[in-house]
Amino acid sequence: MNRGDVAWVELPAPRNSPGHEQTGTRPAVIIQDDRNILNLSTVVVVPITSNQGASRFDGGVPLSPSAENGLTLPSVAMTSQIRAVDRQRVKQIVGSVSPVDMQRIETALRSILGF
Repeated sequence: MNRGDVAWVELPAPRNSPGHEQTGTRPAVIIQDDRNILNLSTVVVVPITSNQGASRFDGGVPLSPSAENGLTLPSVAMTSQIRAVDRQRVKQIVGSVSPVDMQRIETALRSILGF
């Protein structure tokens, strides 16, 4: 598991709380620094959706499917939905984003987080 990997991740729904968080098993980009992946029991991810309408929200980064990233549909990385999950929720690595896509995700994260 490394920064930039695309993995299938279980995103649990909040208890007794309807909302707009992404939930279920879906692809996500691991954005945590590699050395912290080894040292922590959680992993920070950006959920991915195939719903192209998500690109209209701030922080949406379009991703094209490729053999490298393992995505099969045009998708959107939703940096506004960044979250930490227990590393046991990371089920399968399917690929990794390109350096260009990772840079676009990082730029969107800096904007969303005000860095």
